[in-house]
Amino acid sequence: IPTQYINIEWAGDLKKIQTALLSQGWSNPPARDWVSTLHRLADVSSSQYLPMVSPQYLDKKPTLILTREIKNANNEKRLLVIRLWDAYQTIEDSKQTVWVGIVSIVPRTYSWIYNKHPEDINVSAKIIFPQSSKHPAWEMKMVNLPVPNKKNLPLTQDILLIRDTQSVKK
Repeated sequence: IPTQYINIEWAGDLKKIQTALLSQGWSNPPARDWVSTLHRLADVSSSQYLPMVSPQYLDKKPTLILTREIKNANNEKRLLVIRLWDAYQTIEDSKQTVWVGIVSIVPRTYSWIYNKHPEDINVSAKIIFPQSSKHPAWEMKMVNLPVPNKKNLPLTQDILLIRDTQSVKK
């Protein structure tokens, strides 16, 4: 049962993707130590620390995890996280690896008890590239796909597609 849907698909070299994100203010999450573990378990500013267990994709840990701080509508600091997994797909003409991922706000530790979900974000180029929503190395397009659901309601999911501009044949 998915707790979050894939909301980003990225075609390109992982090192190039990481470099682009780091240049836009994303950073490697701090290494987990006993203090951050205690804070997460005790729900002390727990939304500022990554959860103990990361979401899985095809029973695999994320290949890349980066974070950055944002402020919500109430001017509170929140931790935004991007997780990318290898989709085990390659774009045939450019030989680019496809990465799938989730961009989301880190929830508080026990938010599930209170049926509170993390604030939903609308994935966009501005969320990924906050310093400049148009990045010269990447071409982006937003698509809206139907999401399967038990009640057959017309639910959709926005997915940001990103690919290396060098792979685009002119």
